[in-house]
Parts: sequence; C-alpha cells; structure tokens
Amino acid sequence: MRCRNIVGGRLSVSAQALLTVLLFVPSIGRSDKPCPPGPFGLDGDAPISTACRVPVENVPDHIRAAAAGQWTAIGENTLASVAFQYDAVPAGYVTNLNGIMTAWSGGTYDPVRHKLYVNGGGHNDYDGSEFYAFNLATNTWSRINDPTLLDPDPSTYPTNVFPNGVPFPIHTYDTLSVNPRSGKVYRLGVGGSSINAVYEFDPSRASGSSPAPWARKATLDHPDPHSGASAWMEDEGKFLVANQDFGTWLYLRRYDPSSNAFGPPINTDVFFSGDTSMAYSPTRHLAVLHHTQASSNTWIVLNTASNTVSIRTISGAALPNRASVEYDTRRDHFVVYSDEATDRRVLYSVDPSTWSATKISPAGASINAPPGSPYNGIYGRFAYCEDYDIFIAVNSVNGRVYIYKPLDWAGSLPANTAETPDSP
Repeated sequence: MRCRNIVGGRLSVSAQALLTVLLFVPSIGRSDKPCPPGPFGLDGDAPISTACRVPVENVPDHIRAAAAGQWTAIGENTLASVAFQYDAVPAGYVTNLNGIMTAWSGGTYDPVRHKLYVNGGGHNDYDGSEFYAFNLATNTWSRINDPTLLDPDPSTYPTNVFPNGVPFPIHTYDTLSVNPRSGKVYRLGVGGSSINAVYEFDPSRASGSSPAPWARKATLDHPDPHSGASAWMEDEGKFLVANQDFGTWLYLRRYDPSSNAFGPPINTDVFFSGDTSMAYSPTRHLAVLHHTQASSNTWIVLNTASNTVSIRTISGAALPNRASVEYDTRRDHFVVYSDEATDRRVLYSVDPSTWSATKISPAGASINAPPGSPYNGIYGRFAYCEDYDIFIAVNSVNGRVYIYKPLDWAGSLPANTAETPDSP
C-alpha cells in the first residue's frame, strides 16, 4: 500500500514594502494586449474572445482616483438595492439575502466584461437562484435574473432541480468560474446538494428567455458534498476542478466547456480537507490549492504541464486559515486574503519561485466586517482584476465594494508595453 501525503483534517462545514520592490514582468501571465478602442473599455460588453488589458485612458475614474497601496470603497449602489423583491413566497422558502454571501458561497470575476458575479445560499440559508453582478466599469450592481419561486424541498424535487430546469441554490464555495471567452459562468460543484452535474449560466439571457439562462451540462462523477474549488486555465481553454474522491482524497480533473466533457482524473494520492480556494498561473502552468484546517502554509500544487502534484510548505509569513488565493498576472505572485482576519486590510504575496510569503499591510481604512455570525469565507468574492490591475472584495449585500490598488500601480498596462492593439 502506498503512503499518502497528509495535509489537513476534514472540515465539517473559505508588505507594503514588498510591493515597492516588485518588478513589472510583462512576459509573465497572459497576453498583454490592450482592449480594442471603443466602448469595450468603458462598458465591457464587446464580444471578444479573450481577456485584454484596458488602455490607461479608459480605466474608470473611480479606479484611477483610488489611492495606491490601500483599500478604497467604491460602488454607486449595493447588491441589496437591486435584489429581487419578494411579495409572496411558498411555505418554507427562505428569503434571507445575506445567505448569498455568508453561507459558504463565493463568486467569480470576468476580466473581459469587468464583472464580478455572485451566487450562492442553499441549505435553508437563502433559496433564491438568481445571479448578481458588480460591473467595475460602471461602478454598479445589477440583478441578472429572477429567482425561481418554488421551495427547494428535496422531498418535492428529489433531483434538486426545479421543473423549469433551474438547479437548487447551493453553497457555491470556490466552484464558480467564468469562461472569459464566452462570458458564461460554470457551477462546478454541488455544495451539499444531490445535483451531480455541472451547470452553465449565461448572463446574457434573462429569466424567461429561450433558451433559459441555466443549462445542465456534464455529469460530476465524484461530486464533493462539502466544498470543492475550480479555476479557469486560459492557456488550455479548460477549467480545473478539485473535489473529494471517495475516502476524502483529492480528485482533480479538467473540464472542457467546448466539448462538455471531463478529462481523466489526475492521480494525486493527497488527502483533501475541502473548503479550499484555487488559483492558476497560465505561464508557469501551476495550480495551487490553499487549504483550511491544515497548516495554512501547506499548499497542494499541480504542475499542469506534467500533471504532477506536490506538497509545498510556504515559508515566511503565516498565512490565514480560511482564505482566498488569486494569481496576480502582473507580478507573477499568488495573493492570499481573508476578510475574517483581525486586520481585514492585510494581504499576503506568495512568490512561486521561492514559495515564500510576505505580508502586505496596506495603509488607510479597512474593508467592512463580515455581516455577523455565522460567516463562512469569501472565496471568489475576492478576485484579482487583471484588466485594471486591482483586487476586488465584497462580503456584504448591504455594504460597499472594496478595491485594493497595489502600491506600484502605474496604469492598467504593464511597463514597457505599448498601448496599441496587437497586429492582425
């Protein structure tokens, strides 16, 4: 019997000085091409195939005006201000909107359309199935679709899918990921439900449209009942999906949205505690999983070029336990953040060349405290917005959206990169 690496226990239920010396690395990360001229850089609705960086002159005023090296509150409205207004609901239906963020639920950021999508709830925390989007370009929240006004009772709907094809709301954890080439959002986990399938959500389609915004896709052969994580791999045009295998071992595989098929499992032999966050570097071909209830400085790392998994001990600063991890394409660093820390301003930068963590202590005010207890992680509601070179965080339906502008922010395009479109 082979020995297995143990990196954590199972969960029952997510310097400033450094930034002054980080170098711009235009050759690291995805293409440095700017967005094409015209309305795209302003409203983010042009149908282009891949993400691009917005020319500096098209960076929205509220982002340009934000001070570098600190968090800034933005937003002309709140999620709650555009929420669905319930007049009458079925017996048993839970309308606690806070649950869309507090109940182990996340989001995902689309760098082409400049939108952070939020969806979640489930398990009697919030029964609405709708999506919300914060548009960084227009600085506003909007509701994408209306909820299905049926009680998500498994005894009534044993497949956990409503008659109109809409799946039950779930704890989304870090399983929401957007395909920036199509703009469609994928729910790549089951969040405690009995739904054993990937679901695709098309934000361009409103409720009642045909076809409907929700579409059932491939079967999840090893659905994780407790959590899971996912990340878009731009270099491959696929998603990487992490769930628990039988016996709580890590189960990794690729999902191709074009063919609607999973690839073969990647052999890991690693114990997986769940409730985690994933980030991906397309140039280094590295995916990292930040664990909880293990040593938070112990990461699972997948080299997607060789399909090999390793355990990395992160030296330097102690990382927070339940946290989100993102890949900063500009600086070629992974960045870790938790809004449950004592100081909610603090971020951590992890250098994948040395696997060393450095604490970043921004100046200025902190972001909102999470809205009461229980609160169960920020997941994909913390995101690196590579189009504008900022980080975004949101943890309250009634509160502000916050952005962190790195201390060395010098506009949306990397240093020494011309602000002209690529040649045809």
